[in-house]
Amino acid sequence: MRRLNNYLQQHFEQVFVLVILITVAVINYYIPQKIAFINFYFLPVITAGYLLGSRGSVMGAVLCILLVTIYAILYPRSFTMPSTTEDLSIHIMAWGGFLILAGAVVGKQQESLNAEIQHARQLNDQLIESYENIRDARVATILGLAKLAEHRDQATGAHLERIREYVKIIAIELSRHPKYQSYITNQYIEDIYQSSILHDIGKV
Repeated sequence: MRRLNNYLQQHFEQVFVLVILITVAVINYYIPQKIAFINFYFLPVITAGYLLGSRGSVMGAVLCILLVTIYAILYPRSFTMPSTTEDLSIHIMAWGGFLILAGAVVGKQQESLNAEIQHARQLNDQLIESYENIRDARVATILGLAKLAEHRDQATGAHLERIREYVKIIAIELSRHPKYQSYITNQYIEDIYQSSILHDIGKV
């Protein structure tokens, strides 16, 4: 039972389309009052819109219209409005049932969409975390190399920090100038701030 449940959850769209096709065949061949089931055709159109996009949905709608039109020409009495209370009851029950089914289908599609969005957000968070880890490793490498120069000359260490701050101030000021603001971004400023500490690495 669990296997069947998992299969239905993983292949909901395909199973639903198959059920729709079988139901259309049953309605068209075995049910005399076809007008009561006219709203059923919203279901394949909604499903096609979710699975195939607007073009597939429109093509599905045109196919349904052609199918109903052909049957209306062949069997016009099947598409007349109900004349008795019994026929009217069947018509209302069928309409209500398909209304519930349409809500269930759209709801299921919305849940699938939300799940995909949530998965995309998780992947984005992982990507950001990986980027931050790489950035931290790069900064640590730069600082490690800079400390080599500081180790040889204690005065150089303070000089490196001063230069780094000067570079940042100059970059920020240049980013406000119309000539440079197109490419001196915040990331550019951060990169040059971190990298400028290596300007005396040749002393090593």
